[in-house]
Amino acid sequence: MKLSLTRVIGTLLVATVFAGCSSAPPQVTEPSVSTPPPGWQQQYDQLLALESWALQGKIGIRTADDSASAGVSWKQQQDRFNITLAGPFGQGATISGSRRDATLEVSGQQPISAGSPEELLAYQFGWEFPVQAARYWVKGAPAPESSYQAKFNSQGLAELDQNGWHIQYRNYVDNGQLKLPTKVVLTRDELKLTLLVRNWQKGL
Repeated sequence: MKLSLTRVIGTLLVATVFAGCSSAPPQVTEPSVSTPPPGWQQQYDQLLALESWALQGKIGIRTADDSASAGVSWKQQQDRFNITLAGPFGQGATISGSRRDATLEVSGQQPISAGSPEELLAYQFGWEFPVQAARYWVKGAPAPESSYQAKFNSQGLAELDQNGWHIQYRNYVDNGQLKLPTKVVLTRDELKLTLLVRNWQKGL
């Protein structure tokens, strides 16, 4: 039996995350171009080499029939991941695993497992999300396994089309060594996910 988006995320921070969030960083407004900026290849190589990291922030999820928003914590170590959605009253859901296995844990329910995160999400929610490719996308890099089309600005990727998904990068943070996105919008058909990153940690 499929779980509805509202049943899983429920009242997690609804209407408090992306609707006029005062602490959100400003959006990038510079025009995008098809030509990579100077230093892009070096930046891309550094992003691919960054295999252990964590982010904390907020995520908004919208489908044709439902919408919700939640706090998000994503920890990645090579191909293993742990993504937790959490609300202010202990409600939440965690999906963890790797390319070969995945487990979904929802507050107050028995864990559910599948052979991959994509299979698990498709079965439980009725929509597909390529978790293994997204571990590159959220860093501001195309996934290396497949072809893509991209537009750039002075910070890096501005838009990316890959695996049937359209990804927009609205802003980056520059720590002096590597530029990482702070607002990412992922869309495919009627599914839209908006990720607002408040904190990046590298080299876990």
